[in-house]
Amino acid sequence: MKNYLLILLTFFSNSSFLLSIALAGVLMIGCAAQEEVVKLNQQIDDISAQSQGGNDSSKFQLEAPATATAPATAAPPPPPPEWTLIYESSDSKSKYYANILKINANKKFSKLRLWTIEDFKLLQEVASYKYLSVKSFTEFDCKNSKLRIMGYSLYEDNMAKGKIIFSKGTPFEWQKINKDTMNEKYLDIACRESGLS
Repeated sequence: MKNYLLILLTFFSNSSFLLSIALAGVLMIGCAAQEEVVKLNQQIDDISAQSQGGNDSSKFQLEAPATATAPATAAPPPPPPEWTLIYESSDSKSKYYANILKINANKKFSKLRLWTIEDFKLLQEVASYKYLSVKSFTEFDCKNSKLRIMGYSLYEDNMAKGKIIFSKGTPFEWQKINKDTMNEKYLDIACRESGLS
């Protein structure tokens, strides 16, 4: 199939035809990884740009995407820009993130609401639930050093991606934040960032 695509791309430089070939190639490959499809599309865009500039398109080599088989030890994807790394455990390699760009603060009551993610390197198991990350929406009382979880979800993949394994949307009771805990780190950063500390 690789040779078939190379032959077609060598003889044709029409971008709409190249798009049709790319789509046909993706359909024939079927299980191609998304990253490989993006790479394929980039190569096609490069060929189209080259051919519109009057250069010889036969100089380009187009490789067929490999099938998607991610190794079990693959590193988790990097966090999206809105997630700020707050802490990384040196023992478990777990990472704790907060979305400090979207803090919902109520200055009148010295309270704020914050999205957080706990991201685990090793598969976690509680009861019959197996997950790699937890995304929580938490309300913090900056004045009294308290918190209550408004809701949370367990995800099968890192960085709150993939299937939701379990979700709870009922707020918990307010609880005092203990010293030297992850919740204290969240409280300090969120209250400082929102101007409530």
